[in-house]
Amino acid sequence: MKPGRLTSNKLTPRETRLLRIALLILFVYIIPFELAPTVLEQHQNVQQENLEIERKISKLTRLQGRKLLWMERRNEATSTQQSIEKALLKGSNPQLVGADLQGIVRALAEKSQLNIQSMELPEFSSVSGWLFSTQSIRFKATPRNLLLFLEQVENDTHRLETVSISTNTARKELTGTLSITGFSKEEP
Repeated sequence: MKPGRLTSNKLTPRETRLLRIALLILFVYIIPFELAPTVLEQHQNVQQENLEIERKISKLTRLQGRKLLWMERRNEATSTQQSIEKALLKGSNPQLVGADLQGIVRALAEKSQLNIQSMELPEFSSVSGWLFSTQSIRFKATPRNLLLFLEQVENDTHRLETVSISTNTARKELTGTLSITGFSKEEP
């Protein structure tokens, strides 16, 4: 036979029988015992990976939803912290904190026309990292001015508290003593 010429497409009976045996082996052994388990295992792996991806997507979606909640809570906490910091008396030691409290009390008394007759030295106490400063004053005022002063103490941004008050009445005027407490963070 010369090269380049096409051969006949007919198979000999022996070749046909061998081809049938090969196809039989393919269909009876290779496909069910070799190819099918491999394909089935790969299909199961793909399904497991898809389930894992769906779980991760679900988790990320939940986390993203919570992100907004946590950002809102963080903003609230920051706002609260700023509010607390504004309420603190200023000073790095008890004497400066006491001086700040005295200045605030004098300013509030001046606004409400409460006449401070005398002001004692502030007293200090410390509890769990907080420094409390208590300022006692002797005053003279009309009932209206005293109420105005007490309102201003209550509404002041420093969150001052009136811890004691004692009054006497003399000719439409009140005289007495008053103790006011403010707080600050204790310096380490």
